[in-house]
Amino acid sequence: MEKKERYTDAQKIFLKLKKNSLSDEEKDMLRKLMLPRNHYFPDTAEECEELAHEILNPESYVHFYDFRAMLYEQYGDSGEWCRGIKDTILFCRFRKGGKSLCSIAFRADFPELIITLGEKDCRVFEKYRHQFPRDGILWTYDYFSGGGRQRTLHYELSERWLWPHYLRIIELKAN
Repeated sequence: MEKKERYTDAQKIFLKLKKNSLSDEEKDMLRKLMLPRNHYFPDTAEECEELAHEILNPESYVHFYDFRAMLYEQYGDSGEWCRGIKDTILFCRFRKGGKSLCSIAFRADFPELIITLGEKDCRVFEKYRHQFPRDGILWTYDYFSGGGRQRTLHYELSERWLWPHYLRIIELKAN
């Protein structure tokens, strides 16, 4: 895949703005406006980390950072940066022994946990579904994850009270 430029021609016009003359609200709008388009992907992990800081507001970045630390502690994987698709600017994917566990999708100010359960994973989940809360976990599993043999679960990282449940779902996949 060809290397995409960081900024589009239209975005380059905004690089000339003097940020010190902008209000805080205008600075935040400019930050979002200057996020990569065209599936730009940085060259290094450090640049990906910097881009994650740009994509997320400080509070959202803390959610990502803390959740990633939990996954690292549990599985020893700090995540692999991947190019975004559609409205996702960037992904951070987590694995255990080559097996995909989950991904975090980065959209403007919004880190979203994505867990894909295969057919076998769904059967295991069904055995333990009574242990998960209806609000937040089962609702998504039953109504918003697609149907058939595979389910893709999308969860907000801002819902910290659900993190232990997210980790339990990931653990079902890891075993």
